[in-house]
Amino acid sequence: MKEEFLHHVWKHQLWNTMDLNTINNETIIVKKIGQYNRNSGPDFLNSQIIINEQLWVGNVEIHKKSSDWEKHKHQNDAAYNNVILHVVFRNDKKIFDNNLREIPTLETQGLISKSLLGKYNNLNLSKAKIPCNSFLKEIDIAVFQDFSNQLILERLEDKSKLLSEKMQVNKNDIEATFYSLICKSIGLKINAQPMEILSEYLPFQLVRKHQHNIMQLTALFFGVSGFLQDDFTEDYPQKLQVEFKYLKHKYNLKIMEKSLWKFLRLRPASFPTIRLAQLVAIFSKYQNLVSLILEAKDKKELKNIFTVTPDKYWDTHYTFDNISRKIEKKIGEKSIEIIIINAVVPLLYFYEKKDSKIIQNAIDFLKDIKAERNTITKKFSESGLPIKSAKNSQAIIQLYNNYCSLKKCLNCKLGKHILGNA
Repeated sequence: MKEEFLHHVWKHQLWNTMDLNTINNETIIVKKIGQYNRNSGPDFLNSQIIINEQLWVGNVEIHKKSSDWEKHKHQNDAAYNNVILHVVFRNDKKIFDNNLREIPTLETQGLISKSLLGKYNNLNLSKAKIPCNSFLKEIDIAVFQDFSNQLILERLEDKSKLLSEKMQVNKNDIEATFYSLICKSIGLKINAQPMEILSEYLPFQLVRKHQHNIMQLTALFFGVSGFLQDDFTEDYPQKLQVEFKYLKHKYNLKIMEKSLWKFLRLRPASFPTIRLAQLVAIFSKYQNLVSLILEAKDKKELKNIFTVTPDKYWDTHYTFDNISRKIEKKIGEKSIEIIIINAVVPLLYFYEKKDSKIIQNAIDFLKDIKAERNTITKKFSESGLPIKSAKNSQAIIQLYNNYCSLKKCLNCKLGKHILGNA
């Protein structure tokens, strides 16, 4: 058992509050539980408790065992002299403050219901990836929807902090920052990391400088990513090699290890070579991409911005020097939706964070996109939670990463709901 659970029990008074007594058989009536203190000092401040018909105003300290008081050396700390009640699961020792005053103690192990303890133990000891999986079907959908609204804002805030860090690196250049977001997003999960490395090796200043010369821009993307190191027989990659040799020397560019890129278990349309060609198509077409995105009124306008088609060479290729059946390699709808979820929406939230209308527009874009399907959303969906839009799936990802995987059930509204209804 964690002390955090006892904090939860005290905060919500999850026991029969009509018959409380200290270990010395003094009656207890809780008038005010106090303010939960997450900093140093007693756990609850400014509590009001009637002990043997006398009102006491002070602090409450909570431990698993009463002997933890001495273990934590509170008897030597004057900050604990104003503790009016010591709440413990098991009393194993009388305790005193540094004025040798015995602290009134409430033992709770006989007061907490077996049902509540059972649910807590199921959550705390569960080895499942979703500790509350067996309880999810009991949760009212309204509770999940309410928590979902909080989770999506938490996720956007987390992404906003990362964007703020990138902005500092990019000297407040929003276009350069968005460039790195798009690179990472278009790489999907499997090639997100090498795409992010590419955006560092190939700074946006060079992309901006050469975006009007598509051969040079293509040479930069494919050269820095390591795809122009082979001996080619076709004219197109050979020309790119010539261009890149000049640009590499001019800008003293570093080249990525080609082995960083993953092709295994990817559909050819998602090969990193195709994604790079699509990036070239995006950045050769638009000079002020962020401005266009901020002006977009709906998902349709956003999709039109990213509906671009790479050079005709890629109609018959997935990699250099290997001819394939002819098919246009424009960015597909699902890929555009991934860019909107992982790049556009965080940008909108960050760029106009103080404007509630813009923030709502960002969330509305998520509501207008189908839910992402991955191992995390699948597990929650199978448990009965409604995951219909990207807003829901992004909230679920936040829930899993920041609560479930860390076993923070007592910080989670779903966990609190389960334990509060024991």
